[in-house]
Amino acid sequence: MIISDSRQVKPDLSIKPGDMLDIKKFNLLPGPVTAKMIGGGDYWIETLDVQTGLMRVDVCGMIDLTEFSMVDWLVDASGEKHDPDDFYLG
Repeated sequence: MIISDSRQVKPDLSIKPGDMLDIKKFNLLPGPVTAKMIGGGDYWIETLDVQTGLMRVDVCGMIDLTEFSMVDWLVDASGEKHDPDDFYLG
């Protein structure tokens, strides 16, 4: 699974000025990637906006919006946990 940014530019996925998250690093995770949210809840990440940190997550088959800053841990398809702070730029 590849999560891509939704900007209307060439899809080279290189880091652009104003990006908040490193999408290249995120895309290296074997997917699907599950977001373990602060306060509970485990949701598959459908899309992630690298400039704003907004995410669309699958909540029981429905899509909901949340923010990357609300993620406690990321868990990839192999079961490995990743700290979300490692994906922020700068």
